[in-house]
Amino acid sequence: MAVAAVGLLGITALATDAGLWLVSRRNAQNTADVASYGGVRVLAARGAAEAINAAQDSVLRNGFALADIQAINVGLWNGTTFTAMALGSANIAAANAVRVEISQPQRLGLARLLQTVIPSAWGGATSANEEGGPACTLSVNPPGGETNQVDGRTIVGGSVTIEAPDCVMAANDTSGKSVQYNGNSGPNIAGFRSAGSCFNCDGAGVPYQEGTATPDPFKYLQSLTMGSLTCTRPRYWNGAPLADGSNEVLGRNIGSARDPRWAPPNANNYTHITMQGSTSGTARAICAEVGDISLSSGQTLTLGTGTHYFDGTSLSANAGATIECAGCGRDVGTQTVTGVTLVFTNTSGDPAGTISINGGATVQLNAPGVGQGVPTPAYDGILIYRTPVGGAENGSPAMQINGNADSWLFGGIYAPTSEIEVSGNSISNAPDGWAGLDGGCTSIVGGRITFSGNATVNINACDVTGTAVAKPLVSRLVQ
Repeated sequence: MAVAAVGLLGITALATDAGLWLVSRRNAQNTADVASYGGVRVLAARGAAEAINAAQDSVLRNGFALADIQAINVGLWNGTTFTAMALGSANIAAANAVRVEISQPQRLGLARLLQTVIPSAWGGATSANEEGGPACTLSVNPPGGETNQVDGRTIVGGSVTIEAPDCVMAANDTSGKSVQYNGNSGPNIAGFRSAGSCFNCDGAGVPYQEGTATPDPFKYLQSLTMGSLTCTRPRYWNGAPLADGSNEVLGRNIGSARDPRWAPPNANNYTHITMQGSTSGTARAICAEVGDISLSSGQTLTLGTGTHYFDGTSLSANAGATIECAGCGRDVGTQTVTGVTLVFTNTSGDPAGTISINGGATVQLNAPGVGQGVPTPAYDGILIYRTPVGGAENGSPAMQINGNADSWLFGGIYAPTSEIEVSGNSISNAPDGWAGLDGGCTSIVGGRITFSGNATVNINACDVTGTAVAKPLVSRLVQ
């Protein structure tokens, strides 16, 4: 009887302890799930090291010790397999997943009557960021820090009609108003996506999802250096254009007498302005010495293909003005696309100038296609780039994009330290003569994006110029 009683007691103790071990096993697995998911949410926004720290903090907050963590790794998830990557590896920026493994020794209790091996509660999980549907617009956290006017938010004003049915609008601000909807009627868009929350989005009548920060598709541009820029002034003229259409390189005798088409006393007296783009060799820039270019009604600015630099200066087009490109187009046979890139920078270190396209102006510009960006292929698919020089600041001029039925802005628009105001009519028309396109390409990324009027935006044809588009990430538990 005594032996039987000891056996019965041992079996009962084992059953009791096994129940506790099962609870601990579930806790370990749940903690690994939560920690890997929290880590991968941080991965896209703040990098691998911060992702590991976030996952570790999650494990510790759930009652486990550092000694219980077997592994926390970032790496690549290819759909079936996780491959860990060292933090210092060259391609660590490509990491898209976080793996967490926990093992916690358990107490034997009375089960020691039947066994001496100490069991462990183990949990392991992998979470990955996978690309979701495309975004027409993305508001990013400005490099160098935000202000209360440039903060990674997307704002939709009242009485605004937006046509963007094939893409979402994304924002990376993590505050309570990452997306702020103040409209009176629902926009025709695929939805809103943000790293924070959405204010008044219930009234928008479109899907909304809070999730991981969306990667910046144009961030690579921030690593470019402008190099040496040579100050030039455009040519002003009436009637027939000058034969070569080139700019004038400024010398020391700026004030000397010369052809009035080089240096007009009053730009408003001329109907046409011509600017030659930089393709190789000398990088020409409209500098502060020349001043801003402001187009009035009846004036036309003709840009040659290549890259146009504005060094501390701005470009504006008022109602009735036209900005066009000479030589831009798409070869139907080779599918080669020649175009322009407008770069706003400031070699003095102060904030760069900007572009303002007001209502009623006609702007017909397209970015260079794959292999056509100059002086570097980094400008392939880029139409407008405002460099982050000088950082974001309150009161800095917003980039204003306002189109009409005859306008097109075909390519990427990037201003990470600037607010971009989108209003007016369509800016995403396909260029005249580009047959077979299902829409246009206006891929917008800015430090804040504000919709203040009717707008049609789409990115359906961005593959024509190789223009990148933002792709919000979907974080999910995969293993």
